[in-house]
Amino acid sequence: MRRSPRCGQRDAGGRLDLKLQTTRLSRNSPTRVFPQEAEWIEGALAALPAEALDIVLDIGSANREFRTVIQPWIQRSIFDPLSARSASVVFSDVEDAPGIDLVADLMTADGLARLRSVHARLVLCCNVLEHVPDATAFAARLGTLVATGGRLLVTVPHRYPHHNDPIDTMFRPNVAELVALFDGFDVERAEILDTGSYRQEFARRPVVLLMRHLFRLPVPFLGWRQWKRSVSKLKYLVRPYQVTCACLVKR
Repeated sequence: MRRSPRCGQRDAGGRLDLKLQTTRLSRNSPTRVFPQEAEWIEGALAALPAEALDIVLDIGSANREFRTVIQPWIQRSIFDPLSARSASVVFSDVEDAPGIDLVADLMTADGLARLRSVHARLVLCCNVLEHVPDATAFAARLGTLVATGGRLLVTVPHRYPHHNDPIDTMFRPNVAELVALFDGFDVERAEILDTGSYRQEFARRPVVLLMRHLFRLPVPFLGWRQWKRSVSKLKYLVRPYQVTCACLVKR
């Protein structure tokens, strides 16, 4: 997949020489992207004209193994179709890892400048906003990465258990709450998706998960936070996980 030549010079190995050391959010042990979520993104991107996909910037990309092996539907549903349409994709994260092109922290002046230098026509930001200390401030900076006519495609859990990466603020917006973060953008499409439930996970590892819950349930004093997380997951045996998705265009 070709990369944008406007991001900077490449090293001898062909990788972009743009690195910003940071101690902020790590995405190399990242939040899951559900198959249904990836398919929604695929559909949203398929509806866009080719010029809208000229340069795509993926914020919080995670490493190549995560995108292609651990959760291969990310590559299959999102990035393979982009490659087939000759889109230039720049994978960005705050920590370096195989498959990361641009190491930059959106919440620093230097990182913001590096990300803006991509001149992206489309910015992807999937399951990141719940892992930053201030989603409003992060969203405001995210909106500056595209010019008028550019697009943001953002997803955030709406109904999902607490999951640190390395933090989780429990930001779980509905469509209106998510869209409200992005002043100066119009909604092209947005919805809340059902994306399976804990029941599917439980069915894959019934013995392990059952023993874990049985052990933790009567002993909250062994770890209050872990106990609350364990108990909260049980409601998702009957309630579906949900993700809020939105594709926005800048006025």
